[in-house]
Formats: sequence, structure tokens, C-alpha cells
Amino acid sequence: MCNKPGVISLSASLTLLGAGPAAAADYLDGALEELRNCGNYTAEEITGWVLQCAKFSLAHDMPEKAAENLENLLARDSTNIKALALLIRSYSLFDAPRAHEVALRLPDIDIPADIDLEQLEIGVGVTSGRGLRKVIQPEEEKINEANRRFETKRRSARRRKGSCRRILLKEDRS
Repeated sequence: MCNKPGVISLSASLTLLGAGPAAAADYLDGALEELRNCGNYTAEEITGWVLQCAKFSLAHDMPEKAAENLENLLARDSTNIKALALLIRSYSLFDAPRAHEVALRLPDIDIPADIDLEQLEIGVGVTSGRGLRKVIQPEEEKINEANRRFETKRRSARRRKGSCRRILLKEDRS
């Protein structure tokens, strides 16, 4: 009998709490096999579940199990970039030379010549309004701002409790 994904997720969560991550990962592997054999789901749905199981394995410090699932997925669909990236990540945790081999299978990316990489690098660091002002602010404005900081400012008198009484007392003494 083929369970629905929600039931599988609930059972995996309960197994995780009761028996630990290794037992939950084994349960997910068995459930994936059932889903594949069931025939009610599309290849895209099964691919998504395999990726989720691999992410679960990576999150619970089982990169070997994640690599095994991802290798099986890539045997069926060798063009899946997400699976390839996760496979590189999982191999990098326990077998760096193999991760490098798999990284060579990544497709080449064509970068258009009209993209200014320096502006992209600057844009990555700008995450808030303060950082944006620092990047956009011209040199003259920076100098003017520095000069303004050194100018002395008149401080306005703060009103404190009883300050009116002191002023009145000082005037009466005179």
C-alpha cells in the first residue's frame, strides 16, 4: 500500500523523535522505494522527495546516505543541477577528491560580456540602507560630512526636575 507524502512525513518525524535520525533516514528510504513502485506519482514529484530526503540526511550528519540517494537520482536524471549541487556538498563532507570529480560534471555557465562584475560584488555587500549610503555617497559628501562632525554645536539646555526653581533662586539672590 502506498502512503501519502503527509503520512510519510509524520511517520518520519515520529521515528526521528523516538528512534533517532538514522532510523528516520532508513524509514524515508523505504518510503521512497514504495513511492517509486506505487506508480501514482510523476517523476518530478519523486525527484523532489529524493532531494528532500537528501537534505534531511545532510541536516542530520549522514552525508553518505545523502550521496547514495543522489547518485541513484542522477542515474535516472543526469541533468538535475540541484541534485548535482547537493551531491557535491555531501561528498565534500567525507570525500573531497570525489566531490571535485563530481564538480567537473557541472555544466559551463555563459556570462555575458556586458555584466560589470565589480558592481555585482558591491551589490552583494549592500544589504541595508546604511551600507547603500556608504556605497553611493560621493567623495565630496564624505568630506563635507567629516567637516560637519568637527564643527562645534551649541547644546540646548536640558530641562531637569527643579531647574525652574534653581533659575528663580539665582535671580532672587541677585
